[in-house]
Amino acid sequence: GSRSGSSDPSSDPSSGPSNSAGGFPSGCGPGVHNGEPLHLHGVGANHPAAAPDGYGSYFPAFLTYRAGVDLKLVDLMRPQFDKGVRPGGFSKMLLELHTKKHTNDYLKREHLLARDRQSASLGSSSSSSSSTVLKREHLLARDRQSASLGSSSSSSSSSGGCEMYSAFGDKSKYAGLVPTGNWLQSVYKKFAFSIERHLEREVKKRGAERLNWDASYKEAKHLARYHGHNIFKALITATNEQGEIRVQFHVVTDGQDQFQGPIDELINTLNAYGQVHPQLLGTDNPKGDSQFFKEKFQSLADKQTALDSLSAAHAVPTAPPPPPAVDCESFYLLAKTEDINRAVAAVHSYVHALGEGERVVALDAEWDVTVNSRTGIVTSAGNVQLLQLGYFEANKPKALLLRLGSKKTLPLAILALFEDPTLTFIGRGVGGDLAKQA
Repeated sequence: GSRSGSSDPSSDPSSGPSNSAGGFPSGCGPGVHNGEPLHLHGVGANHPAAAPDGYGSYFPAFLTYRAGVDLKLVDLMRPQFDKGVRPGGFSKMLLELHTKKHTNDYLKREHLLARDRQSASLGSSSSSSSSTVLKREHLLARDRQSASLGSSSSSSSSSGGCEMYSAFGDKSKYAGLVPTGNWLQSVYKKFAFSIERHLEREVKKRGAERLNWDASYKEAKHLARYHGHNIFKALITATNEQGEIRVQFHVVTDGQDQFQGPIDELINTLNAYGQVHPQLLGTDNPKGDSQFFKEKFQSLADKQTALDSLSAAHAVPTAPPPPPAVDCESFYLLAKTEDINRAVAAVHSYVHALGEGERVVALDAEWDVTVNSRTGIVTSAGNVQLLQLGYFEANKPKALLLRLGSKKTLPLAILALFEDPTLTFIGRGVGGDLAKQA
């Protein structure tokens, strides 16, 4: 925007546009309408759209009550804000760019002054070129014009010196200004509100061949409360395959009956724009939502039927797997102490008689544990209930399954087996299993 004396509407809130066209800030220059010069004065964000001959579409700024923002800057806000840049940070970025321009302008002026002084010195000492004389005369004319305007800056040594370049924040000279983050945020919101209807129409044009249906309970807890109670239960959001929101509404319960109105509106929009109805839909409760959504979207029911038929057509018939063959002669389940002592002693004698490097016994133990249902951490462990000893006999695996749950002490044959230093025990977590026997 611009400030131009009495034409600035900020000085009089009740002032209106100078003509029916309106919309352009004062100082934008005249236009032409029906062959006549047209001067437009801006008083608000909605007036550029009222300009004749479509001029409003080319208006380069978004107007607020007292100022305006270049639309290029507004276009930069959206991707920056979406990526987490705060308005205050965006304001600091602008300040960095503005101060850099101030510094570049300062350096440019110094370079021009140095060039002018050099040109003046060359013009006074040499007249070999008429172009040098003309250039000096032009520079002197510019200096005289600057002096007549009240400026003390001079580009030649004959003018008596140059005034220092003003500071960035000097309001009487350079007057460098950068809007605050709060103001930029308000502009962004007002701009979004000004194109709200356009955005609503555009989002309806987006397809929804795939819907991702989600219920968020966190947002509803903080949105609105009445006497300490939540008004809404959840926020329902449905996005398409590009992640764009196609349906969003609040519900007061988990009942699916509240989905019907928004879904009907979505179907009407898809029909109005000739778009394909959803072919796939994902929820966090497929079993509970499947029937409801297939009744609301016939396209989902048809797609499910097609997928089911495709799966049935390519199904390969398979015979049930045969029951596992168990050689009962290779496994011995023992519970009585005398039976355990007899069997373990026989195994000990057999393995001990093998050659060095072959005296191997596989070991595994099972016991009951208590697990905290909330944390999943084991809080206590009971005594060993089942001890398994495995070995090879004539290249055939065999095992003893020994029930120890009701016994206060280990049978003597098991103790003798564990104390034999010539045996090697193998298995997963053998150290822990042996420690449980102590």
